[in-house]
This record gives sequence, C-alpha cells and structure tokens, in this order.
Amino acid sequence: MHTIPRQIEAVLRQELARRQFSRTEVGHSLKWCRFFIDFCLKSGSSPREPDSIPLFLQKIASKGQGPELQQQARTAVQILQELLPQFRKGVEVTSNEGKDEMVVQPEPVPAKIAVKRKGIQRGEIAKETGPAESELSWEVLYHRLEDCFASGQYARTTRKSYLGHLRGYETFLAEADSKEVSSESAAAYLTYLARERQVSASSQNQAFNALLFLFRKVLDQPFEPYGVQRVKRRRYVPVILSEEEIAMVFSEMEGTSLLVAQLLYGSGLRLTECLSLRVQSLDFDQLRVTIHRGKGGKDRAVPLSKVLVDDLRAQLKQCRTLYEEDLAEGYAGAFPPETGSPRKWATRMKEWPWQFLFPQENLTQVPEKDELRRFHLHETSFSKRLKAAIRRAGIHKRVSAHTFRHSFASHLLVHGYDIRSIQEMLGHSDIKTTMIYLQTVPTLSKKEMQSPLDFWKLG
Repeated sequence: MHTIPRQIEAVLRQELARRQFSRTEVGHSLKWCRFFIDFCLKSGSSPREPDSIPLFLQKIASKGQGPELQQQARTAVQILQELLPQFRKGVEVTSNEGKDEMVVQPEPVPAKIAVKRKGIQRGEIAKETGPAESELSWEVLYHRLEDCFASGQYARTTRKSYLGHLRGYETFLAEADSKEVSSESAAAYLTYLARERQVSASSQNQAFNALLFLFRKVLDQPFEPYGVQRVKRRRYVPVILSEEEIAMVFSEMEGTSLLVAQLLYGSGLRLTECLSLRVQSLDFDQLRVTIHRGKGGKDRAVPLSKVLVDDLRAQLKQCRTLYEEDLAEGYAGAFPPETGSPRKWATRMKEWPWQFLFPQENLTQVPEKDELRRFHLHETSFSKRLKAAIRRAGIHKRVSAHTFRHSFASHLLVHGYDIRSIQEMLGHSDIKTTMIYLQTVPTLSKKEMQSPLDFWKLG
C-alpha cells in the first residue's frame, strides 16, 4: 500500500488534532487516507478531484464496509482534499490528459533509520540526512506506534508488551552508543537477550514480535534479523489440579472471588476474559458464555455450568443495584472496549447490557475527560485472594488463575472430549497449543459442549 507523503501526513495530523480527533480516530483517519491514495493510483483518478471520493466510497462499500465506516472514511478523505491545494508546489506534479494532478509516489524505503533520543517534538518529522538514511526521534516512533495500535485490534496486554520490549531496544541502542535502527541492530538485541539477559524462549519471541511490528507497521521496512541466537524452548507441562484439589480451593474462597474461580474452571476462561465479562455475555437459556474480542481479537462461545446459574443471577442483582446508584450519581458509564471509535461507545456504556459482571468497588476518575467511570475487578485483586486460598487449602503445586483453564481442558479430555472441540472452546488458533493436554489422555469422539463442573458428583 502507498504511504502518505511525510509533509502531507504532518499537516494532516495537525489538522486532525485541531478538530479534536481522539488518538483512535487519528489512526483510523490516516488509514482511510492511505486507502484513498492507493485507490486513486490504481484507478487512475486524482486525489485532488471531488469526484474521486464517491468512487472510493463505492469501492469500500463493495468490500462490505458498513455505513458507519463509510462515513468515517468520507470525513477523513474530505479533510485530506481540503489540505492538498497547499501542496501543489511542494509535491511532484505531472500532466494527465491536460490536467495538473498530484502524483503521490511511495517514499523510498530507507535502509537504516538513525534515531535521536532528543531534539524533535512529537509529530515532527526530521529532515532527510542522506539517500540511504533518515533521522527520526523516539518520540515520533512511539507516536506512530500508538497510531498503528489505534487502527488495529490490539489488546491492552499486547500493547503493553510491545511497548516494553521497544523501550528495552531503545535502552540497548543507547548503552551501545548507537542510533541505528536496523535489522542488524535488532538481531544484536535479540541475541543480547538470550546471552546476557538469559530470558525465556517466550520472552525472546515477544521481543521478536515487537520488533517485527516496529519495522513492518511503523517504519514500513523489511525485517531480516539474521544470525540471532535463539533460546531453546523447554518442553512445557502445564500444572493440573485434580477435581478434589479444585474443590478444596473452592472451599477456601467466598463471594465474588469464588464465582470468578468457578467460571475460570467451569468455562475455561482466561482471567482477563472472565473479569471483562459484561451483563450481555451470559446466556442462561443456552447455557453459554460469549467471549467478545478475546486473545487475537476473536469471539467464541464456551459452556456455562448449570451449577453457577443461581449464583450468577444473584451477582447480576447486586450489579443492577450498583448500576442504578451510579446512574443516580451521574456517572459516565462503564469503561468501553479497547477497540472501536469512542463516539460509538459514548451512549452505550450507560446501558445495562454493557455493565461489567464483576465491577470494581469504587468508581475511577478519568482525568483527561473529568468524568467517573466503573471498571471491572482488577486481576491483581483476584490473584491475591486465590494465592491465599491455595495456601489455606494446603496445596503445594505452582497454581495461578490460568491453572483452572489448564484443568478445564485436561478434565474434558478425561471425560472423552475431542481435542478439536477443546481447541474451539479454548480459542486456540493452532491445534499444537491444545496438544499439550494430550500427553497422557487419548483423543476420543467429539461430544456436545459441556462444562466439567457438571460432571461432579458431590453429596
């Protein structure tokens, strides 16, 4: 895809900021402008001509983009067209059937990027320093990184992980007294993690993915880190609790923490998925829990145990009381999902179906908007209570919230469930990830989706 010329992108960013576009909206607007330029070059139309906008909108409509996204695209490209006349002299112009037309050429991909730690303000693009090298600031790179995050479906944990690894790469370059962001220096950093820091294979892979994202999405460069010393991945055997051990842990928990633990095991949820559940996630008629925007941005349905229905209804009743109190106090709603336009969620977050199933005890102040919102129970809060319950139960295995998910999969296999069915319930993209549970349990025929809690025969 063709890129927006730097001088145009800088002015476009300033204009979007002046119109008070959010960071997410800026990312989406830049994306639509890139699509628009690419469309014009391929169709032979001019980015300057107003007639090219309806043609572009027809094109994206034919690709299945709905009215809301079409309006988002229309707004972005109209702003771009308003800005283009001031670049008539600064951008290469050729003749096309007797008309002056801006020809937007993709900028040559620099072989190396020199990054300055200071000296360039956010949003400012530095001057070219040579035919094979350009100079940016880390502030600009991080700003572009946030734009890429905003225009894609990236979870909060993914963003945090990538940002942490890129800051580690920045520190590595500074300590090496180098400004060069290149595949060679990235390879040296990955090898440094293996030799000097002695990180695990998964940590090195996370760093690799963060650098891959930086080069391909942010810098629009190929990423070829040759000669990297890779950490050897150890054979992973997940910790599994027996049904008796899980019952012992449950007996040492109460209230909301117990209900969260029962859902983790009974539905095979990740902790972040469980705590992010909203009222509309529960389907008591079909005994299903729907996970929206799980790991990898995927949706899936998992079983809801009959054992938990009454307790969940009681939890909803408590949530309803808290919700009505929040409305009376004029709160701004629950925190919205991480993806999507803020305007889309503006009114929905005050609606009952969008409230969190496990709300935090206190409202959270949002400084930049001077408003109060309700967040969900924090992961750390539950983990502390689980750790205390494990200690009181006298269990000496290395247990975390994720152990319930491992036990969910293992116990389903014991009861004869097919590995493919379990893969679907766990939301694994690769069957190899699910295969770790097959080390001692044979694969049997596929059965109807069910919760392992319902297999229990207790008193």
